[in-house]
Amino acid sequence: MSPTAAATALVTGASRGLGRGIAEALSRDGLDVAIHYGTNRVAAEETEAACRKAATRPGQKFVLVSGDIAKADDRQRIVDETLAALGHIDALVNNAGIAPRVRADIVEATEASFDDLIAVNLKGPYFLSQLVARHFVNAGAVKPTRGQSSTPASALVPAVLAVQNRLQRHLATHVAVHHGEKRGRIEIEYYGDDDLNRVVRALGLPPDA
Repeated sequence: MSPTAAATALVTGASRGLGRGIAEALSRDGLDVAIHYGTNRVAAEETEAACRKAATRPGQKFVLVSGDIAKADDRQRIVDETLAALGHIDALVNNAGIAPRVRADIVEATEASFDDLIAVNLKGPYFLSQLVARHFVNAGAVKPTRGQSSTPASALVPAVLAVQNRLQRHLATHVAVHHGEKRGRIEIEYYGDDDLNRVVRALGLPPDA
């Protein structure tokens, strides 16, 4: 990247909603923007038009890139097309995400639905970030450091723990609501024997339940 090159950003899920708003805001700040979309090109073109209207400098660039961020080949193509059009990537906004296609209760949700959510909402952003990070390193924008762990565990373990914590909160509430007279929310700060015992007491169950 030359000292005079414009700053660029890749925004996933930018065809509408929050992603479109982020793309427009970056446009107002003078950035070149890669507008990622899944399948709705018409909506992405509307975002592009809005970005061009918000642009603040001559020659500001906007490019549409499509792909399923859950798929490795698509993620690579998204990065490649962005680099081909804009020359470099300075920022990645992982905005794309999905909700369950079928909103089912936690005791009825399927593994297929879970896998879809993880693929798009966690795996996709993780490995797209990896591709962009490699670009940063190869371009000399950043240098790897040993000051902080950059292993997969250091990035994923906190996310997994947060999911588990939220899951047990939801399960505890679900059990309480469906346990006859005992209804209401059970607050759980973390998982462990103390928390489990607190749930048992709140439900009015015997200690060995």
